Amino acid sequence: MQTQWKKIWDRSYEGDINITDHSELVYKLYARKQGSYFVNRVYPNLDIDFLDASVIAKAKKMAVSRNKNHVWENMSNEELLRVPILS
Repeated sequence: MQTQWKKIWDRSYEGDINITDHSELVYKLYARKQGSYFVNRVYPNLDIDFLDASVIAKAKKMAVSRNKNHVWENMSNEELLRVPILS
């Protein structure tokens, strides 16, 4: 699995396949990789309201304090959670 340019790619013997817009394939990919990517579990029945917004705000504040031009600064919480750039 690779994330690049805000897309999710699944590598197979056939080549690299863009599965970004195929939620079922993304779910199956993470299920397949569960042993090595345990922090990337997919919980399809939870939405953003389940998350603690103060934790997201704290992470955003920490990132911006390290880099005044950090891309997270002007992102909504949902955008921040979807972006593949963690630093």
